[in-house]
Amino acid sequence: MSRATLFVSLLVLLSACGSELDHQASDDPAITLCVNGAGGANHPGNAVVTELCEQLPGLIRACPADDDCRATFRFTETTAAADALASTILARRGAGQAIGPVSLVGYSYGAVNIVEQILPTFLANQSVDQNDRVIDRVVLIDPFRPLIADPLKVPLGVRHVWSYRHSVAPPDDCSARPLQRGYQGAAISCLTSSRCLDYDFTLIDEAVDHCTVTDRARPAALTNILTGADERHHDLPAPRDAAATPHAAAAATPG
Repeated sequence: MSRATLFVSLLVLLSACGSELDHQASDDPAITLCVNGAGGANHPGNAVVTELCEQLPGLIRACPADDDCRATFRFTETTAAADALASTILARRGAGQAIGPVSLVGYSYGAVNIVEQILPTFLANQSVDQNDRVIDRVVLIDPFRPLIADPLKVPLGVRHVWSYRHSVAPPDDCSARPLQRGYQGAAISCLTSSRCLDYDFTLIDEAVDHCTVTDRARPAALTNILTGADERHHDLPAPRDAAATPHAAAAATPG
């Protein structure tokens, strides 16, 4: 074989390798962001959600300058979370990479802040192309905050929502305090989500509390984020269709 032929063959081989590497880099275009509740990393519910999020594709980690990177954003880091989501999408677009599905997972205060702060901030971010300002999958686990609006209204721009909660706090709820009853997850309602399901574990097990609801929800939440499908299992209560609500009808009516 001549040197010229060998050189051409080498170029073809390198080109093929480069194409394969580029393909591998974009094999998983998913983007996922998680937000935990109050109580810190050692809170039982937060710990379960952190373990769940470690299994999810394209995880955006919270990496503040004065701390190690974490699998979940704190519930107070709403601006940082919305900015991280936008910058990740912009970086993917700038590199010519595929995007999606884009998913959010939130627990307790973090679930509420996803709906009330992170989603509106991201969806209004004009630096992101309008076609990219869509969230494909959202999982909310026991959304709670004192004086929360009930139902919690999921804004436009979200395609699929699954909420897992408990509606009655048992006497020994992990979140109960002296003279204060335990936390209870708020119901949800959605505007244009093509899928919006609300699962209330209290309907099948009154012992489920603000901490154990994360364990009960984790398998279904994993299926929701990984596949975009509903989980169908005997350990789940029958879901309520939260898209068919007066909130959605009224918001969609002109005037």
